[in-house]
Amino acid sequence: MPKILALYLPQFHEIPENNEWWGEGFTEWNVVKSAKPLNRYIKQPRIPVEGYYDLSRIESIRHQVDLANKYGINGFVMYSYYSNGKKLLETPAKLLLMNKDIRIEYCFSWANHDWMRTWFSYNKQMLRKQEYAASFEDVKQHFYEYLPYFMDDRYIKVDNKPVLFIYDYEAIPDFNIYREGWDRLAKENGFNGIFLVQTLGGHHLIWNKKYFDACFDYEPTYTTFLEMKFQHTINRIRRGIKKLVKGKFVTNYFNYDSVCDLIEKRIDNDPNHYLGLFAEWDNSPRHSHNCTIFKNFSIPRFKQLVYSQIKKSVSVGKGFLIIDAWNEWGEGAYLEPDNISGFEKLNTIRDVLSGFMQDN
Repeated sequence: MPKILALYLPQFHEIPENNEWWGEGFTEWNVVKSAKPLNRYIKQPRIPVEGYYDLSRIESIRHQVDLANKYGINGFVMYSYYSNGKKLLETPAKLLLMNKDIRIEYCFSWANHDWMRTWFSYNKQMLRKQEYAASFEDVKQHFYEYLPYFMDDRYIKVDNKPVLFIYDYEAIPDFNIYREGWDRLAKENGFNGIFLVQTLGGHHLIWNKKYFDACFDYEPTYTTFLEMKFQHTINRIRRGIKKLVKGKFVTNYFNYDSVCDLIEKRIDNDPNHYLGLFAEWDNSPRHSHNCTIFKNFSIPRFKQLVYSQIKKSVSVGKGFLIIDAWNEWGEGAYLEPDNISGFEKLNTIRDVLSGFMQDN
């Protein structure tokens, strides 16, 4: 049985940078609360059943972990924002590290992208440029930022190698310096090396085995870019025409059922090519009319997808199955209970897992 991991966004607490960029007191909850039902496919606002939590409070993280454990989520893949010595949104991970009694496995995904003012409008002002090491010393500094977490018994490892996901490796100048440097430093600190996982999605559709021990399908982005290129082309043309002629935004639509069909039909027999899945997707809270919607979501269809991805993973011994996401509320990609479907998504995962346990 693969370990079920959910991508985890550490955004829901105040930081000075967000206060400067978006206004005093800003967190992603501001975006979620302001969402509107812009058309019949957009079911907004989404309200968390258990309240607008603050991830700078250990009680919030403790409750999330209790919920994840109860419904069969084995661990979190926590986004990490590191830019040439500068960190953002690291508080939830620090709190988790400090509180060893909170029992959940976790690892990091280095989200090495620029921070742009793309929310709500086409204004693409640079907020924070992603920067990289000018020398091996910064590669080393980055590693030692992670080392206390790597040493944690809850940190996910494969063959005594700490697992680290990378969002966009091609953006990193001379990535091999990182690959070789981290691997050597890991061995110097008692591990068997580093275990790097490539994110397959809009940036990359092919696993680069030279650098990465494994890869995972970041859904739904991976499937739409891999198998629905025509739809993406049409969406780009529509956006361009709309902006040129009327100066207005345009919503991009995909059919949830059709995308699930494509995900389910795809077969990969490499045990280190981890599969992905997603429940919903509606990023209108962040992008208003200029959003992407996966319409016609239903719990029965989601259940079928969960079953299919677990079954395929079990059949070839894949170690992990990655869900997008635990708490991406601004993209409509979350498992946490809301005012629309309550606990049904979590119940679905628990029920499917329970069925597999009984059958095997």
